Amino acid sequence: VTLDEHESSQLLADFGIPVNTSQRIADLESAIIAAAGLEYPVVLKTAQPGLLHKTDQGGVRLNLQDESELRAAYSEMSLRLGPKALLSHMVSGPGIEMMLGVVHDEQFGALVLMGFGGIHAETIRDVACALPPFAPATARRLADGLKQRRLLDGHRGAPAVDIDAFCAAAARLSLLAAVLDGVI
Repeated sequence: VTLDEHESSQLLADFGIPVNTSQRIADLESAIIAAAGLEYPVVLKTAQPGLLHKTDQGGVRLNLQDESELRAAYSEMSLRLGPKALLSHMVSGPGIEMMLGVVHDEQFGALVLMGFGGIHAETIRDVACALPPFAPATARRLADGLKQRRLLDGHRGAPAVDIDAFCAAAARLSLLAAVLDGVI
């Protein structure tokens, strides 16, 4: 079974992994109602099945400041990509985009990946991987081995990030990966 983004986020949250929760919307009216329960700014993402790299296809609109911006963004996106979408509160502020993921290797089974996210994931590929399950201390050793590790301590006046929280999330994801892979 393949979960969609909304279902995947719910599963992660159920396993104690922090996620920015979203609400499913299917039309402009449900988008406006969902936004009323959130604090602006909001993020609108397409939820049409089968779309990979949503940003590249214009399927992500960030930092929508009010209802009029949401209306315009949803109207345009739904015409191009379809009506199914997700709406969530915009998380912003200083920080560094990090990535956690799970891949399945034919020889080893589930592997948990952790590293630098965003454009760094595809260009620099600064990631580490480990067999699940593992403890936060193992995740910390992996994080400490990343090439760009020093950025996490704060760089050029940027604040340090909460590496321990990232490592705790990685350990929780490794437990989920082990359960889903039948290891435990």
